[in-house]
Amino acid sequence: MIDVESLLRMQVERLAPLPEPRSQDWPDVLRRAGHRRRRARGVVALVAVAGVLSAALLVAGPALGLRPSIFGDEPTPTWTWPEGVPGEAVKPPKLLLSINQSANGRWADRVDLSTVRQIVSVGTGYEKGAYFAARGVNGDVCLAKMSGYAGSGFTCLHDLPKPGASPIDDQAVLIGSSAGGHRGSVVDYSTLIGVTRADVGRVELELADGATIELPLNRWRGFAYYATDRKRFPKTLSVYATWTSFFRHHEKLVGQLPVQQIGGLEPSPLCGGKYGPCPPGVKP
Repeated sequence: MIDVESLLRMQVERLAPLPEPRSQDWPDVLRRAGHRRRRARGVVALVAVAGVLSAALLVAGPALGLRPSIFGDEPTPTWTWPEGVPGEAVKPPKLLLSINQSANGRWADRVDLSTVRQIVSVGTGYEKGAYFAARGVNGDVCLAKMSGYAGSGFTCLHDLPKPGASPIDDQAVLIGSSAGGHRGSVVDYSTLIGVTRADVGRVELELADGATIELPLNRWRGFAYYATDRKRFPKTLSVYATWTSFFRHHEKLVGQLPVQQIGGLEPSPLCGGKYGPCPPGVKP
């Protein structure tokens, strides 16, 4: 009697032979399993070492001369510059020379005119605004601002504050603003200039139309803004101290002030109508 089932199995195996069973390399399996465990242990050890190093740096950082800001400390608010007197060397305007000649320390400080520098400027002609710096005869850094064809004398940063005024280190920003036009009753432009304290890293300006823009600081921490569109006239200035740590960027509002009084969407005209008579030579 023929075993049909066995015969069929033999024929199938002859036509399509089954592969030889692959032997399992258990030593290799164990070696690979142990390698993964070692990698996991290595990652844990690396994280632990990083934590220990971070703690050690926090303790030893000052002794190693590392800057405090690296560890998230808020910078010291001071009015200093690495180069001493900030700005680019320029020929002083005639008005500044005249004011310096008559400066007596009561309303303006006398400076060494060979040290005059320009921190920032914007606009041209009577619309121009600029901030200047110079070395005072007392050795201090002194600042002066000019708007159009008018200007103030130099004031040294560390003079005794005037009655009711706060010390200079408590002021995060100094500004000058002006506005005017081709007639006394019209405002065609608005100019803003300023310089910030050493800890300030960002300046924001709110405009008359409600928009907020950032004003870039130059290398001497000066900034400027100029507009001829009344909807883009400056309204409120905000300045922020900035610093970084290992893990994040920090900001703190340290100053906010209205730039100018705004009636509707523009500064008040200079004269004419309800603003009173215009000065000689100025058309209403």
